Amino acid sequence: MSGYILLALVIVTALALSGADAADPFTSTSTESSGCFPGHATVRTQDGQRVALSDLSLGDIILALDVSTGLPVYSEVIAFLHASKYVPQNSPFIRIATEDGVTITLTPDHLIYVADSEPEIFSAQARYAASIKPGDYIFSVYSSGENISASKVLEVVDEICSGCGFYAPLTMAGTIVVDHAIASCYASISSQALADATMTPIRLAHSIMTALHVPLNAFSSVMYSSAGVHRYAEFLESIGGYLLPKDMLY
Repeated sequence: MSGYILLALVIVTALALSGADAADPFTSTSTESSGCFPGHATVRTQDGQRVALSDLSLGDIILALDVSTGLPVYSEVIAFLHASKYVPQNSPFIRIATEDGVTITLTPDHLIYVADSEPEIFSAQARYAASIKPGDYIFSVYSSGENISASKVLEVVDEICSGCGFYAPLTMAGTIVVDHAIASCYASISSQALADATMTPIRLAHSIMTALHVPLNAFSSVMYSSAGVHRYAEFLESIGGYLLPKDMLY
């Protein structure tokens, strides 16, 4: 256990040392863009309430997908990869609407679960929102949050959003159900599995902080840049272009 604690302290210290221009992610007004959902998008909490992403907090338990079982699961919010109240003027989003009334809005580089023809969750892949087209199937969760339904895409519309915010919660599961639609927590990289694996240090640090009863927001002021971007995510983005093939990046 002492080795894990040391590793967590190293991670936190490294992030803190880079935090000269740090900001509270939940009050940041940066206009820097990245893969996210708008602040008015909603999630379902474990007690059945719907909460806007702009009102979500670390430690909240929200509906997600367990990719190993293909079943809905409630998962803890362990970080925000991005959280900013505002977005640049003329910021591009994509609105995906289905025949049965599901509508989700997200940035073009965000991953969402989709199937081309077989409307089964086990046939779904996480793909960029920009690649979705009418006739594809996305997947939704309604009612008690127990059943997954395939929803045929009716239209995909480019939208411009100003002042609606950028929010990208990271759950322990690595997935999230936003406005009833199942999406990834990740963007800008085509592999859900690889993106999820790179979040291991954040999960480890979170688990250790929880075990030691350290408040989850104890290091928020140094964990996030002035743009409201998590410093670890910022670091990964800075090295991704050197380590990964271009076709894996948006």
